[in-house]
This record gives sequence, C-alpha cells and structure tokens, in this order.
Amino acid sequence: MTTADFDLIIIGGGIAGLWTLAHCRHQGYNAILLEKSHIGCGQSMASQGIIHGGSKYALAGIISQATNNISQMPQRWQQALNGQGSVNLSDVEQLSRAQYLVPASGIDGQLLSFLGSKSMASFTETIKAKNLPDAYQAIGIQRNCFRLNEMVIDTGSLFASLLKQFNHYIYQVDVKASAIQQESDSVSIQLDGLQLRCKRLIQAAGEGNAQLPQAGSMQTRPLQMVMLKDKNLQPIYAHFIGRSSKPLLTVTSHNRNGENVWYMGGNLAETGVDFSAEKQINESRKLLKKLLPRLQLSTDAQFSTLNINRAEPQQSSLLRPDDAHVVKSGNIISGWPTKLALAPRFAEQVEALLDLPTPTHSTAAALNLPHATIADFPWSTL
Repeated sequence: MTTADFDLIIIGGGIAGLWTLAHCRHQGYNAILLEKSHIGCGQSMASQGIIHGGSKYALAGIISQATNNISQMPQRWQQALNGQGSVNLSDVEQLSRAQYLVPASGIDGQLLSFLGSKSMASFTETIKAKNLPDAYQAIGIQRNCFRLNEMVIDTGSLFASLLKQFNHYIYQVDVKASAIQQESDSVSIQLDGLQLRCKRLIQAAGEGNAQLPQAGSMQTRPLQMVMLKDKNLQPIYAHFIGRSSKPLLTVTSHNRNGENVWYMGGNLAETGVDFSAEKQINESRKLLKKLLPRLQLSTDAQFSTLNINRAEPQQSSLLRPDDAHVVKSGNIISGWPTKLALAPRFAEQVEALLDLPTPTHSTAAALNLPHATIADFPWSTL
C-alpha cells in the first residue's frame, strides 16, 4: 500500500472546489482535487455564467441580506479576471460586461421607482430605450431599462483556465463514503493500492455531498432550463422582470457552431420543473412572444430543455440561502457556494476553518491516477 500525504484534499470539481484549490495553493497549502466525472459537470457548467451583484434579489423592493452578501462579487471576479489576487482568471472570456433589467408591461410603478432610486444607485443605472444596444431594440424592447454592472463569463473557458493551471493537482477519482476514514489528526481515503491522507478534507461536491460523511443537511431546488438556437438570434444578457420578486425570464447568450444559443432560466425554469420537455418549450415560446413582440424565429429554430438541481444547505421551507455555506466536523469541512458568483466567499470561509500551521508551499506528489477532463456545455448537442 502506497501512502501520499497532503495538507488538503478537495472532493468536487465544480467552481467551489476549483476556486478553493486555486486559492489554497496560492496560500501555500499542499492541496489536490478529486472529481468523479468531469470538471464543471452538474451545476457549474449548467449555470448561466452570471456573476450576480445582488440586484435581482432586490426585486421585492428591499435591499436584503442576500443582496449585501453578494454585492462585492462582481468586483472580486473582476480582480481575478485582471490577474490579481489569489485566483488568476486573466485568460477567461467575458461574454458580456453587463446585464439589463428589462421591465415587462404591467410592472409595478413603485418597483420601477425603487430600482431607479439613490439606494440602488450602486447596483443599477437607468438606460433610456433609445440608448439600448441594437440587439435589444431589434427584439422590441421599447421601455427604459436598468443596466447592471454584473458580468457574464464563458464557463467553458473558466474551467479550461483552471484546469490548465492546476492539471497536475486534479484527478478523476470516484470517492465512496466507505473509503473515507476520519482520524484524530487526519483523514484518509482508501483507493486500490493507494492511501491518500490529508490534514483536512474539503467536501465541495454539490449534490454529491449527500453521499459523503459529515456533510450536513442539504436541500435541492430543481430547475428545467430552456435552450434556443437560431440563426436570427442576437446576443442578449437580460432579466425580464414583472410583478414577481423573481425575474420572469433570464437570458444569457452562447455561441454554438457559429449560431447564438439563448440559455433561459428565471421563473420559467422554476415553475416548469414538473412539465414535460414539450410543454416547457411551449411555455417558453409563449413567454418569448409576450415579452419580445418583434422576435422572429426561423423555421430552423431548435429548442431543448435541461433539468438540473441546485444543491444547497437545508433551509426552512426550502428558501434560497443568503450566502455561501460551510460547516466543519472534526477534520472534514463541507459546504455549498449556492451561486457561481459566491465561489470566492466559499473558499475564504473554508480557509477560515482550516486551523492549520502556516503552510510551507510544498509541491504535491504526483499520483498514478487519471486526470480529469472538462464537461460539455448543456447545449453541445443542439
């Protein structure tokens, strides 16, 4: 039996695990990451790539704790995109530097006043309809909108960047709960002919945390996303808002074989979780017709749906958590970032619970294990 020792072993190759790996290795910890399938598979690659700053959480007409917790994330990500700080994302593609809040007809005037108020000035900027980019005017948006300083990134290039930087420390291994043994001063993982031992085990496997020890209680909130590919689509990045405290529709745009794909979530994805794919597509067609009267799809337009679970810490009444969440049990630290944007907060919460001596910047030993590869985009089959 061969034994390899590390400061940290991270389970889960989504954005939480990868950001934590990058951050902790920058701090000097001898850390590796184990992913059972592909880098980014599950929630991370299925996200819309939005780096939220909290504005959509203010649609109830108040600035909530969730808004405050996430408000600094665009700035934190921009630092990483500039190559500054503990995580270097300087080669990651930004799809858009901003998003728009687009009011639907019948929206409450009081909410519009709130979104344009001084208290929201750090989140939103009012843009007159005539000054909107051409892509938005072309689909029939004729009302003043709100520009959000919230970028959208290409998740494929995000994971490609992190894998390129840390490939030597990322392995494809399906760790079973029965293989994990917590001891007084360490945690060991038993594999065929190999024992991996670490001072702290970080469980960042999203929905997979439910199958790992000491992870804490978890909830899942399902979505049925809709994808639309068509040669007539122009790229837009927008939350369409109505009377609800949630966007009626959230659209991000992605390129697939030279054509734009609209990846659609928001309330559409939440309310349609129990629909058949056919019914969910019909619902999306009706919503697009209502919100975007000038949108003309070609006869070759292709629709598809994707079911995905958001894994989060357990909340009463399945409410959305306000922040990243991390818990410690002995030498095992587990948690969920709850949002792509909150990955920096997740990593720092993990670091705060490590309680280890000053790291020595030692290099992780090479292991005779397969290295992980990147998951496909959800729209790769369109």
